[in-house]
Amino acid sequence: MLDYISVLDAVGLPGLRVVLSPGFPGPWSVAAKMILDLKGIRYLPVAQSIACEDKVLREWTGQESAPVAMLDGERGRSRWDEILLLAERLQPQPSLIPEGARMRWEVSGLSSAICGEDGLGWNFRLYKMAAWEDALAGKSSEPVFLSREQVDVMQFRYGDPSRSAAGAKSRMIAILELLAEQLHENRRKGSPYLIGDRLTAADIYWTSFSNLVAPMRHEHCPMPDAYRAMGEAMHADLGDTIDRILIEHRDAVLDRHISLPLQF
Repeated sequence: MLDYISVLDAVGLPGLRVVLSPGFPGPWSVAAKMILDLKGIRYLPVAQSIACEDKVLREWTGQESAPVAMLDGERGRSRWDEILLLAERLQPQPSLIPEGARMRWEVSGLSSAICGEDGLGWNFRLYKMAAWEDALAGKSSEPVFLSREQVDVMQFRYGDPSRSAAGAKSRMIAILELLAEQLHENRRKGSPYLIGDRLTAADIYWTSFSNLVAPMRHEHCPMPDAYRAMGEAMHADLGDTIDRILIEHRDAVLDRHISLPLQF
């Protein structure tokens, strides 16, 4: 585990402080950490409690989730694209955003499909919240690592699962198919990456979010048993819709570009 400091201790410190969730490989946080580490950007990790009210964190950052990057006296950056652009500014190389306008747009579009509202991670949480409701009510054996209060917080942030769960799975499948099609097309062009001929942010985001539908090997990403079981259950639920090329790509990015094992 990273050497975390508390929110109270972080508030008055200078430099880059990044709020993360200790002990859990939350995909947005893992992606932010991968990007910063890949660029060699030093930061202080700040501990956040998952899906809990935290008045000090809200007063400091304007919200209560992770990740959020706080640089000196600048505004907090909590969206995936804000953190990426901050990292590019602090350390331009290696760049994870192509210079060409078309490829830059393609990276942004694929990354949004993974990280953004109504994206892969968003719909995963909508879909799982419906299952968590049944588990908390004793109606299923679905693995759940959140309390009743934490699930309520998640519903407030992501929406009522009873209205959205039906379409969430189909949306996830569509995004996975899109990513697989892109990888197959680019592989035919001789590249192992999603876009162009080098690593971009889109590769990092898929690698981070892949845990939700196909957990990484333990030696790559040790995680709580309940968290792994959640991803394994999703993998079984999605079945053949997860093209093998997606897992091959994820493992190749980990082996070539990421310091392992992951710490969080």
